[in-house]
Amino acid sequence: MLKAGASKLDITPQVGTDLAGYLDREESSQGVHDDLYVKALVLDDGKQKVAIVTCDLLAICRSSVNVVRKAIEEVIGINGDNVMITATHTHSGPATISSLGLGEVNRAWLNVLHKKMIDVVYDATKNMQQVTIGAGKGKAEIGVNREGKIPSGSLILVPNPRGPIDPEVGVVRINDRNENIFALLINFGCHAVVLESDNLLISADFPGYATEMVEKAKNNGVIALFTNGGAGNVNPKRRGTFEEIAKLGTTLGSEALKVAEQIETTHDGNLDVYKELIKLPLKVPTSKDIEETIKDYEGKVKESVEGKASNLDIKIAKTLLKWAKRTQAVMKQKRMQKNIYIEVQVFIINNIALIGIPGEPFAEFVLEIKNKSKFEYTFVAGYANGYYGYIPHKNAYRRGGYGVTDAFKYFGFPGALAPESTVHLSNSILELLHGSVPSDRSF
Repeated sequence: MLKAGASKLDITPQVGTDLAGYLDREESSQGVHDDLYVKALVLDDGKQKVAIVTCDLLAICRSSVNVVRKAIEEVIGINGDNVMITATHTHSGPATISSLGLGEVNRAWLNVLHKKMIDVVYDATKNMQQVTIGAGKGKAEIGVNREGKIPSGSLILVPNPRGPIDPEVGVVRINDRNENIFALLINFGCHAVVLESDNLLISADFPGYATEMVEKAKNNGVIALFTNGGAGNVNPKRRGTFEEIAKLGTTLGSEALKVAEQIETTHDGNLDVYKELIKLPLKVPTSKDIEETIKDYEGKVKESVEGKASNLDIKIAKTLLKWAKRTQAVMKQKRMQKNIYIEVQVFIINNIALIGIPGEPFAEFVLEIKNKSKFEYTFVAGYANGYYGYIPHKNAYRRGGYGVTDAFKYFGFPGALAPESTVHLSNSILELLHGSVPSDRSF
């Protein structure tokens, strides 16, 4: 028999905290539009427990994951390997990871966040009850591919209606002993960027609106959790205002409720957990590449000083020049990072597979995994258990674009994932899904 518990706690930071996600945001937060939450769902099949923790944040750094997992294991008794910690990827929440120009992390608040992440799991274990579980799938057409081509042939971050997206709304329904909805886990892939850089109010963006709508619709203590999927190259169709958040959030929340009502649940609930660290090479620059990059950015900075560029272009040039000089210094010291270790975590519950990966997977990357998975309900949670930047599909390297050429620089990495890395990562995920440990975890 399966048991479950769920809980949520407010993690809204104080006004004045730096917001994360936009380079051209000029000021810190000026108020709170809607509260941010950390939520936990704990499942127990009698043999082991798993905890799924979702946070209304841009991302979670690996060091935070390690701290929280260790405490949960020591204090609550849930194996740290069985704890999945994810972020919804709102760009109107506090800075929580180190970056260049994307907001300063408030370390004191971060410690408070760690405690609340531990507390919410503890609270969930204190209201465990016998449950039934099931899953379903729907569709929400609220996202649009954001890799648009301009006349020069370059890709920039603009809507591309012809580009790939993953419109699937995945829903896991957990019922209480009276067959009422106890908790809903919603999975959908889209950047939480309805609000843009001019917004200075703290907000959970459309995922927060959708989950709040679900909770209010049921009005009996239901906890609705959101995990973000193939969002790496997908933006909301509508952007700019809180009214647009309400429209998109309503569409997503309504679809989740519709799907939930059609789900048949079962008392059976067998849990399996797989976790592997996969070594992946980065596409690092040569010393000549870096020298040319520094000259290029120095020229752009000079042009900006002469009044030939916008404020955003100035900030971009200065930030990327800082990255290039840091990378050159590390290269000269022969400390260049050439590989990263990405954790892949898989929770399997009956015919449901939830996959956690620490980055921003492209829609095509997620669609490929879903298409090849043997599980009827395969949901990918990006922004899980750390953050290592964008996870492009193999075809993205031919196209170029922000997720391949520049994004990694803002988070201090010397290069993006190498093209062969994403293929290896995808294959490793599928091997874990199909019950075998990857035969070759690294190159």
